[in-house]
Amino acid sequence: MPPFDAASVAWRTTRAHDGAPELRRALGPLERGFYWDACFDGVALLINRLALEAAPGAGRVLDGRNVRAAWLRLKQRFPLLGAVVEERDGGDCVEFVLREDKLRSMRPGEFTVLEEFAGEEDALRYADALLTGHTVLSNELLARVYVARQRGAPRVLHVFIPVVHFITDGVGNATIERELCQELAKLSEDPVADVPPLHVRVQALLPVEAYSPALKLSMPRRRWRAAIAKVIDDLRLERIRGGHTLPLLPPPPPGTPPRSRTLGFPLSPALSLKVAQGCHALGLTLGSALPVLSALAFARVLHRLHARGALSSADLARRRREPMYFSGPISFRPFLDRAWLRAGGWNEVCIAISYYGFTLPFMPGGAGDDDGSGAPAFAQLLSPERFVLRARRAAAQARDQLAHPLLDEFHLLLMPKRSRQRRAMALAWRARQAGRPPPADAPQGDTFEDWAPWVVANGGASLGNRDLLIPASYPLAPKGAPPPEPVLRLRVAEHDMRSCAGERYLGAMTARGVLTFFCCVDENCHDAGLAGEWTAEVRDAALHYLVHANPRLKDGEPPAARL
Repeated sequence: MPPFDAASVAWRTTRAHDGAPELRRALGPLERGFYWDACFDGVALLINRLALEAAPGAGRVLDGRNVRAAWLRLKQRFPLLGAVVEERDGGDCVEFVLREDKLRSMRPGEFTVLEEFAGEEDALRYADALLTGHTVLSNELLARVYVARQRGAPRVLHVFIPVVHFITDGVGNATIERELCQELAKLSEDPVADVPPLHVRVQALLPVEAYSPALKLSMPRRRWRAAIAKVIDDLRLERIRGGHTLPLLPPPPPGTPPRSRTLGFPLSPALSLKVAQGCHALGLTLGSALPVLSALAFARVLHRLHARGALSSADLARRRREPMYFSGPISFRPFLDRAWLRAGGWNEVCIAISYYGFTLPFMPGGAGDDDGSGAPAFAQLLSPERFVLRARRAAAQARDQLAHPLLDEFHLLLMPKRSRQRRAMALAWRARQAGRPPPADAPQGDTFEDWAPWVVANGGASLGNRDLLIPASYPLAPKGAPPPEPVLRLRVAEHDMRSCAGERYLGAMTARGVLTFFCCVDENCHDAGLAGEWTAEVRDAALHYLVHANPRLKDGEPPAARL
């Protein structure tokens, strides 16, 4: 595979049909994979749900004109929110298209005022409709805004911002929410932002692969690095076999879009703090503990299935011999060009992630019955000492992968594979919508091992403490200045993602002092009841190993720690 060519994704100036200047560039390897996700009826679409409350006497902050002007200024500051996408050469090339005038105006359907909500329940129902219904985005609208007033609460505004994943990530979403609130708090109806001209601004909007420090090396050295990475990756893949996850449902026909479902299990603020203190006392992060907690939850659920006769003794025994594979996203920003980061890349609205994986030993097993359901007690499955050992093993694997000198090359090996798979799924969906047979390379549910000869137990990651990225009160004070009088409070800031086909994603996130364990699953492939049972077991395992059985918390609590 040849080294990445940064010139192939450079912005270039062209003319639109009406003669207006426009800027174009091809999507990068990471962006292309998530573009094809979006084409598959909105797979991986990100949904931001906000509940905003104006301070007493500051009701104008949520006036319709102020909200529209704030969104327009936000688009000018973060232009990909106002981009369109075009496929060329039969989809072999996909390009962003940007026009300055389009960033200063609303497209049809971009900003929608909904009927008044009766209360929070209506907001939750609408967010669920965005999550489970057909996609509301398109190549002409990569982000939309929906707003609704609440009956009997004139100072409250509900805001929904669905965004395609190929222009944002967790950090980008936090930027959208935080900076929209900041723009609202300016109380300015001027729709024009004080930003550099678009042709200057877009130089910070290249694909993340174009900000790789490895691009500064000579071409011969880059070719050698790419070749060495390919050999290492091939050898690694040859060693990965087996694995298991929870029992799956019969596979749906090719081209069937996923049915996304998110299940959350929050802790009380007091227990959330205890878990954070427990991680701190053990020298662990919740992210490194999460795959071990998942493996313990798998063990409890599978033993229950066996006790109910839904899983054979032979299958349970086989699973207890298999290694367990876990994968998840990482923020790629810390590994990119330092000049780009200093110029605003840390908080840019773009997608800047990669992936890494854990391999853990066989699933913990035990005898006995904890609660009459057939599940062994946690103490019978894994001692606290072995729990810490496995979590540290996961952390060491993460450090080794992220510190590897060929990290960029491994990223470039993975992304084209992901893009090919996602494109095949999207084209199968398009064929099904048009009443045509699926393409020859469409993924088949019964040939999964042709795509990957191992089974990932689940994907997932800890999203950390979102309060550190998204404050509650606005306007924000300049650095070193005292906080101003708030005119706007962010009561709710929730984030969701439409699951990918076949996905089982486990996450943890702290917001407003509450730690929530959650899973996102495709209900076409995974039983939602079983997924909920597993996620509840993850929560219970966290309480057992990080709090109740944590030897470091026995002799007095350590200082408060943050997740």
